[in-house]
Amino acid sequence: AGILIADYWIVRRTSLDLADLYRPHGRYWYTAGWNWRALLAFFVGGLLAVGGSYGGPFPADGLIPFLKPLADYGWAVGFASATLLYTALSIGSRRTAQ
Repeated sequence: AGILIADYWIVRRTSLDLADLYRPHGRYWYTAGWNWRALLAFFVGGLLAVGGSYGGPFPADGLIPFLKPLADYGWAVGFASATLLYTALSIGSRRTAQ
């Protein structure tokens, strides 16, 4: 959710070229079809959100013990970190509609 919101509201400032959304190699095409900035933000956000999880199928100290304090706020931590990281990585290479 954080990546989608950051891309549409912050990076592109709600300006999209509708035809290019469906055009291969158009404005919204990335390396082999993958946006590496979005993938990196997704994995970092997911790691921070789930990394400290404990109880149930997870170890008592958490998957990554020093992230355990973040576990109770997993959704908010994942959302905020993915939003901030994606925005920071994308702001210098904006690909906005003209």
